[in-house]
Amino acid sequence: MLQNTTEVYSMEPIDSIPSVFFFSYADHQKNGWAFDIRSLVHLTSQGQALQNPYTRESFSEAALAMFRKRVEWLRAKEYPLLYVYDEVLTPEQVWNQRVLDVFMKIEAMGYLLNTAWFHDLSLRNHRAFYRALFQLWAWRLGLSADEKEEICPGWSLASSRLFHHVPEDMNRGHQDMKWWKKKNLNLIYNLVTRGTSKSLRGLGALYVVMGLVQVSDDAAEAYPWVLESLGMD
Repeated sequence: MLQNTTEVYSMEPIDSIPSVFFFSYADHQKNGWAFDIRSLVHLTSQGQALQNPYTRESFSEAALAMFRKRVEWLRAKEYPLLYVYDEVLTPEQVWNQRVLDVFMKIEAMGYLLNTAWFHDLSLRNHRAFYRALFQLWAWRLGLSADEKEEICPGWSLASSRLFHHVPEDMNRGHQDMKWWKKKNLNLIYNLVTRGTSKSLRGLGALYVVMGLVQVSDDAAEAYPWVLESLGMD
């Protein structure tokens, strides 16, 4: 039996939730709860561990697995994970959806990141973020060519190169904020999706966190151990 009669985000009756977004699970006490899954996605997009908003009880591993599987299905079917009220998404909504999709992939690897850490980066931050990832990949982590190929197959090929530019050359260019946002989101996407196994994709996600803690104070506060591992505490 469900314990809640309204949806936590909209406060509308749970029977008004569109069936495709309806998500329910049983907690540790076998109590049933129902949500619009987009409400739960919103919570994770803020870098929060998934908890029942009504009880503050953490989701079990089984419930988390159900949640992630449903999110993957919705993404595969191209359903928006953001609340939208019109059939046609605005360019801003399309962009926010894309950022959310990428960050949800990172969440599935065990790293809770707030999408605001990316959205709030300045032009200077974006340049620094790209440079930080370039340095990690090129020499700072001491990765061998074989290790790089496992983490990001085809990283050195012209058709699928991970880094198309040397940071110093880009700093002398006139790329605008829109260009940098797309460049860095594509870089994140490649790091967290091209690995030949989940553990290798998890390494790619860790590298993203290593880059973010160098340009976002909030990310550094959330992951002090990552900052310490870089010798920057």
